[in-house]
Parts: sequence; structure tokens; C-alpha cells
Amino acid sequence: VELLRDLFGLQKQLRLRAEATETLRVLMRVSPDPAWSRELAAMCMEQGQSDDAIVMLQRALAENPQDPSPHQALARLYQQKNMPEKAIESLRALVQIDPNDLESHLALGQLYHQLGRIDDQIESLAHAIELGASDPRLFLELGDLYRQRGKTEDAQAMLQQAKQAAPDDPTVSKRLIDIFLCANDHAAAIGELEAMRQQDPENIENYLTLARIYHGQSMFDEAMQVLEQALTVAPGQIQVRIEQAKLLIEANRAADAVD
Repeated sequence: VELLRDLFGLQKQLRLRAEATETLRVLMRVSPDPAWSRELAAMCMEQGQSDDAIVMLQRALAENPQDPSPHQALARLYQQKNMPEKAIESLRALVQIDPNDLESHLALGQLYHQLGRIDDQIESLAHAIELGASDPRLFLELGDLYRQRGKTEDAQAMLQQAKQAAPDDPTVSKRLIDIFLCANDHAAAIGELEAMRQQDPENIENYLTLARIYHGQSMFDEAMQVLEQALTVAPGQIQVRIEQAKLLIEANRAADAVD
């Protein structure tokens, strides 16, 4: 066994892959070990022998079902071979072994999404959160799914949790603003935008979005004030001037709009 191990190591070092593979097969017969099955599977994958790799990984799992590595490799192989249902089986096994495996939860959700199994995707992500996962990506994805289903309150609850997990993430704030606007909660949207302005006072887009919300609520003075503040930050911003002109035209102040 020791000689075979040394021979395998030397062949691998010299990149004699075919020879190393054969030595490893002999080693597995002489000294069965899940580690050799995983090693052989990796070598098969390197040589494009995906079917042989799957057999080796399944053998490794039979010897140690709680080892996450074969499940991870099988999930990748099944996805490469366009076998999503098999990949789902491997990913489900992974999250049972390690409920905190965020990437597996997300990958499982994406596979469900690709198959149009949105309810299963929602259930999978919700289950990850129930198990204690707190990554904002989970809350964001689940919030988007709830929003697509018209469950505005549930979507808002998920995004609020994302906000708690990542208070300075502008992506979370933008999604929250969208939800608030869909729910006609303009006061909440304005409050979120004001917070974003304080966090990033040089981001002109925040001023423009806030002004447009004020404009939509017929709050002319507030919209103009926000645009004036934007000009103090970026005096040459053409889009701010255009927004001002639009407001002035609607206020029947054509001369000011021309200026």
C-alpha cells in the first residue's frame, strides 16, 4: 500500500494522469478508503470522464454519507450534465448536513427557479432563514419572490430583515423604496431616501429619485428644494437642471424653465 501511495504521488506530481488514475484504481482495490474515491473522482473530472467521476463520488458517499465534499462535487457535475433533479437531491442532502451552508441554499433556490418551481424555491429559502441563516442575500431573494407573488407585506418584512443584516447596503435600501412605492407608502420611501442621502451625500441619483417622489405627490416646493441641494453638490449636473425645468413648466413658470 505504501509503495502504491508513493507511486501515485510521483505520477501525479509528474502529471502522468492516465498512469496515476490506474494506480489509484489498484490502490482502491487493495485499501478501500473514501478519500481514494474522492481523489479518483477529481482525476476523472480533470480528464472529462464525468460518468466515472459520478460513480466514484457515489461510492464515496456510500462509505461516508455525511461527508459534504462528494455532495458538492455531485451537484456541480449534475448541473454540468443538465440533470437538475439530481443536482437538487445533492443540494438538499448538503443543507441537511450543514444547515448554515448559504451557497447551497442559494444554489438550490436557483435550480428550483430554473425549473419554474417557485413555491419550492420560496419554501427552501424560508427554511434556510428558519434554520438561522442571516445573510442579506437570502432576505433579498425571498423578498423579490414574495413581491412577484403580490405578497407586499411579506416582501417588506424580508427586506426589513435584510436592512437589519446590512444597514449600509444601498441595494437593500433601493429594494425597500420600490416596495414602499408599490404599497403607496410614500412617507416611508421618502424616509429611506433621506437616510440614503445622509449616507452618500454625493450620490445625485438619490436626490433625483427623492425629487421625483415629491413631484409625484404634488409637493413642488419640496422637490425644488431637493434639486437645489443637488446642485450644491454637483453644480454642473445637467439632469438636475432638466428636472428643475420640468417642474417649472408644470408650475406655469415657462420663463424660469427656459433659464
